[in-house]
Amino acid sequence: MGGSGTGSPHEKTGPPSQKDDQMRTATAAAAIAAGADYIVVGRPITAAPNPRAAAQAVLEELSG
Repeated sequence: MGGSGTGSPHEKTGPPSQKDDQMRTATAAAAIAAGADYIVVGRPITAAPNPRAAAQAVLEELSG
């Protein structure tokens, strides 16, 4: 990824409790604090027993 205006993504974000086939490198808030312009959260939400609650938890983490 490169060029002007592309932003800075951060890979492998998710809650520390998330256990799957990927090692998490940061929480969503830590990724933003480290300079990411946006995050992509997939399996921590889609694989959650309650995806709505999982998405809300990410939003709450980001809001402070």
